[in-house]
Amino acid sequence: MKFTHTNLPIEKDLPKLVRDNIPAIIFKNHKKDPQISIAKDDAEFVSYLLKKFVEEAVEVMNHTDREDLMKELADIKEVTRKLMQIFKISEKEVEEIRELKEKTNGGFEKRYILEKLPEGV
Repeated sequence: MKFTHTNLPIEKDLPKLVRDNIPAIIFKNHKKDPQISIAKDDAEFVSYLLKKFVEEAVEVMNHTDREDLMKELADIKEVTRKLMQIFKISEKEVEEIRELKEKTNGGFEKRYILEKLPEGV
């Protein structure tokens, strides 16, 4: 499964929360480390999770391809899962695509926030 970017401005709006493996993927693909930080507390993390939720919702709005739409919905499920955990809301089983994306790109456990891409990326 290959992800297709929508190339909307919201995808490039930094700083933003990224999945745990994204900094390593950027380094692997471009041989340069991105500038990252870690959310300092739950309040900041929740703020970035909510921003990520809006980003994913915009991407859902702009994907009509079933495969891409399923991937965006999987991202929304991941953000929802973390918000439910922080606010102690019970969680249901997560669908297969979210698990696949978590395996390949990571979850949001490390709270990486992409601050700046390396030059040329």
